[in-house]
Amino acid sequence: MDGLTAYAETAAGSSTHFSGPNNSTPIVSAYSAAADGDAFAWSSAWGKVDGVYGVGAGVDGNDFGRGAFTRTWQITNDTGVAQSYSFSFYIYGGYMYANDDGHGGDGFAEYVLDILFGGNNLFHSAAKVKRDGTLTQTGTALSGASHSGSSYGWGGTSVTLDLGILDPGETSLLRYDLIAHAFGDYGFGDCNGGYGGNDGYGNALLAVGGSCTGNSYVRMGDPSGINATPVQQPSITGTPQAVSAPGTLGLLGISLAALMAVRRRARVA
Repeated sequence: MDGLTAYAETAAGSSTHFSGPNNSTPIVSAYSAAADGDAFAWSSAWGKVDGVYGVGAGVDGNDFGRGAFTRTWQITNDTGVAQSYSFSFYIYGGYMYANDDGHGGDGFAEYVLDILFGGNNLFHSAAKVKRDGTLTQTGTALSGASHSGSSYGWGGTSVTLDLGILDPGETSLLRYDLIAHAFGDYGFGDCNGGYGGNDGYGNALLAVGGSCTGNSYVRMGDPSGINATPVQQPSITGTPQAVSAPGTLGLLGISLAALMAVRRRARVA
């Protein structure tokens, strides 16, 4: 059983907006935007059951954007023997930065990815880059990760996890959580009439006159659209656990009995 959830939340000054949590299959999406004067924030999240997904967030000026995507699988061992399960999935590349563009203030961008099975965290990867260039990375560093100044990027990463063993009839929940978060508290210059919109991918388009404030931005996932083809579909594989056959157990019992008889005769002699 698959479950998809998308949530997007933004705030810019006194303006706030959210979308979700939205739950639907085989596709789910959420987008949110907020503006207040020269400040603007946006966030988005979407995904498909075949594994394509994307999350992103950005802020110009001050406040935040947060996009979150969750996918769940309910795994049930409906066979007559214990099964050892593994989970293979693909983490898309992404990019983030935080830049005051000479207007002062502070900000950051970050992502957090967790894989949980039966309530236990089996995989964690997170990174946060601040305007001053400080990078905090925890858990698994993704393939091709690169840090330069106040920017951080990474490439696509294939992962296979051992989920452990489920007995016959046993059920457990696999959960994939992904969050993109951008925050800004930047100063402002001459914005020439205010904010000028965005390009649909979360990139700010400021009014004529160039950038008038700082910007934080993060994107993780497939940027080519909700109808994109997955690089690698997620898969869950069960492998039966070896058990001793009845005939083998019988032979073992006969052998032990014969050994005990030989020892008794030896003691009598």
